[in-house]
Amino acid sequence: MEAPRPAPPSPSPAAAAPIVPPRPVAPSPAPPRQSQPAPPQPGPAGPTPPRPAPTPFAKSAAPAAQGGPYPQASSGSGGAATGPIDSATQWKRFFHEWPASIPKRGVVVNTLNEAMPFKAFMLAGDMLLLERTNPDTLGARYLLLPFCEVSLVKFIDPMNQQTLEKAGFRGKLSQ
Repeated sequence: MEAPRPAPPSPSPAAAAPIVPPRPVAPSPAPPRQSQPAPPQPGPAGPTPPRPAPTPFAKSAAPAAQGGPYPQASSGSGGAATGPIDSATQWKRFFHEWPASIPKRGVVVNTLNEAMPFKAFMLAGDMLLLERTNPDTLGARYLLLPFCEVSLVKFIDPMNQQTLEKAGFRGKLSQ
C-alpha cells in the first residue's frame, strides 16, 4: 500500500492573489480653446478697460494734405486711421525716398540691437544692402538685411531744421 501523500501547503493570503500591475490612466483631453478673449478682470475701481494697441509712426497717403512725404494708414469717413502701417513698410519707404539733402550714411540698428555703420546702401524688394564703413571681424563688407529687421537709423552727419523738414519731419529743433 502506498503511503499517504502529504497535503500541499496552504497558500498564504498574499500569495493567493496574483500581482497585477495597475492600469495606465489615459490623460484627460485638453479643454477646448476659447475663441473670445477673456473679459477684463475687475480691479479695485471696477473692470479694467482694454488697452489700445500701440500705433507706430504712421505715414500719410496724401503727402500734401498731411504736410509730409510719408503716408499714414488709410482713413475712413470719420478721418480716424483704420490701422497702423507696419514698420517694415515705413523703413522701406524711407530708404526708397531718402532725401537728397541727407548723406546716405549712418548707423542701422537691427531688432537684435546690433549696430551696423554704413557708408552707402542699395535696395532690392524687401531687402536693404548696406555697404559697411569698415569690414567686420570676419571681413564682411556688405550686409543684406530685410526691412522688417530694421529697428532704428542713426544719422552721423550734422543736419539743420530745413534738411529735416525736406525729409518730412515737423516741429522745431533746439538752436
